[in-house]
Amino acid sequence: MKQQPKKLRGSVLVFTLLVLAVLLSTALSAAGIVVLGKNSSRATEKSALAFQIADGAAENVLKRIYKDTDSTLNDLADGLYADTEQGGNGPRCQNGAVTGVLPSASSGAYTVTFYDSNDDPLECSGTGYATYNEWRTKLVKIISSGVYGGVTRAIDIAIVAPACSDATVDDADGNTYDTVAIGNQCWMKQNMDVGTRIGSSTAQTDNSVIEKYCYSDNNGNCTAAHPNEPDGGLYIWDEAMQYVTTEGAQGICPTGWHIPTDSDWYDLESHLDPTINDPNLSGFRGTSAGTQMKPGGTSGLEMNLTGYRNSGNFGGRDTFGYWWSSSLDSNGNNLHRALQDVEAGSYRGTMTVTPLIQAHIRCVKD
Repeated sequence: MKQQPKKLRGSVLVFTLLVLAVLLSTALSAAGIVVLGKNSSRATEKSALAFQIADGAAENVLKRIYKDTDSTLNDLADGLYADTEQGGNGPRCQNGAVTGVLPSASSGAYTVTFYDSNDDPLECSGTGYATYNEWRTKLVKIISSGVYGGVTRAIDIAIVAPACSDATVDDADGNTYDTVAIGNQCWMKQNMDVGTRIGSSTAQTDNSVIEKYCYSDNNGNCTAAHPNEPDGGLYIWDEAMQYVTTEGAQGICPTGWHIPTDSDWYDLESHLDPTINDPNLSGFRGTSAGTQMKPGGTSGLEMNLTGYRNSGNFGGRDTFGYWWSSSLDSNGNNLHRALQDVEAGSYRGTMTVTPLIQAHIRCVKD
């Protein structure tokens, strides 16, 4: 057999070594890709688990917020502890942040921080608030962070506070009124009935005592259901406003509530009936707001046709209902509201604020 020249044999060896080097390099690269792929997959898995923890924490917190039973954030944290059975790793509140471990992710943790409109964390104990439940009205957003395997994911959630944070409210005499949410507003379900009843022959005066009239000088007309809710008291405008003229004044309403402005009434009416779209239009407006506001209507306001008193005479019961606003027009007349038995709309008009006229008060929350 004829032997290959030495030079040729050397070339084949070099070529073979080059091929082996290329194959080795390719194999190492493929191994690197596999390692990188595994690392990327693990990072993605951790990120997904961290997001799940953040999402789960946010969901549990939102349930507590809208359950409306926690007076403070400390109570909310305790409630989460009971809800999720988290054992020794149960949530705790510190500096406006509730932290804990979800039972479905024992190696992960979460932090939910509660913020007010100034982007400051809320108090855990609520001792700095006027009322324990005040944190609900201050809360505007939560940030829920989940941590898993060193990876953090966060969710930013805006909070729309319920219009009515309490189902009832008490006046200065201890009378209790139900509340009803209409759009973004919270209204009383009954007319105000605060104050000492006086006879119609006696004038309501600025004497530091809230005074009221009852229709036909009959106390039962203030307190008895008619038909579903009591009528409440009749007040001159000055008495209802407690002798100030500031639009939106508290007047005889409870703390945190006020006598509705002309704008408050319009917001109510236009929410109930979108055909009411001109805030300055007077007379009966819309096609259904009045029907919805009257007893048995879908609004839940149960606004009775309670009548009025004018120039010493009671009248209009079961036919009309009149309510003051805290707004005056350019002539100093009150921009009041009225309902009538035969009208489906609601009435916006003007009344003089003379002591000769008395109407009812329906309060709205600040």
